[in-house]
Amino acid sequence: MSLAALEAMALSRPVLHSDVGSAAEIIDAGYNGFLFPANDTAAFVACLRQLVDPSVRRAVGARARAAVERRFSERRMIERYENLLIDLTTSSDDRRTPNRRIMSAGGAAPRLEGTNGNP
Repeated sequence: MSLAALEAMALSRPVLHSDVGSAAEIIDAGYNGFLFPANDTAAFVACLRQLVDPSVRRAVGARARAAVERRFSERRMIERYENLLIDLTTSSDDRRTPNRRIMSAGGAAPRLEGTNGNP
């Protein structure tokens, strides 16, 4: 999905997006935006027609903003990074590379240590 589409959604704007890439992962067609098949002008125009009604524009835009806040707010992104770091630090030994681990030497920047002392 394009960054421009996410930014528009964050500004409570209804988004019309071709159904390519990961657009359908955040746009629920007709609910928080509109998807149309790539190169289908008639479908694009049909989506535009729905936006003639100001109440539809406002409702779809508000739901677009809520979707972006749910998935991409600062708090949500911090939670995702925290979960990733927890997963990485608590994963089973089977998932780690044998005989290699990240070591911190007396507060210095972490270094990668192998069995022979080289990365």
